[in-house]
Amino acid sequence: DVVISVKEMVLMPHNLFVYLLDKKTGIHQNLAVYPEYRTGVDAGENANRFSVVLSHRDLRFQPGIDESYHVYSFRNRVYVYLNLPAGENSDMRIFNIMGQQVLQKSLDGNGYHETDLTASEGIYVVTLSSANGRFNKKVYISNQW
Repeated sequence: DVVISVKEMVLMPHNLFVYLLDKKTGIHQNLAVYPEYRTGVDAGENANRFSVVLSHRDLRFQPGIDESYHVYSFRNRVYVYLNLPAGENSDMRIFNIMGQQVLQKSLDGNGYHETDLTASEGIYVVTLSSANGRFNKKVYISNQW
């Protein structure tokens, strides 16, 4: 077995994710959250197997190929992935647990959309509406860095 460990990450921008990519297993491990990676290694099969990936978006959550919507959160940011028919847009509304709307925003175009949410830590409901239907997802907003 091999252990790859990050002892310290300093002076990294707060909006940058750092991953260890294991090309053999396909794992993207967030090194800020999980600084130690253990895996089995066979002799002679490891050239270019491991790399460090820097990204402005969280790579742990990838939408399914047939999903119209994919929603998740990290810290105080909400990530929405849209995969809608050409020319179709979505309306996003975010509600606190009491049912009060804290944000409304139109999302134009497919792909990832990122929204910072300046709200108290807690559980929120993201509602996406389009001609394709309505989708609701609970997310946890954490303002901890």
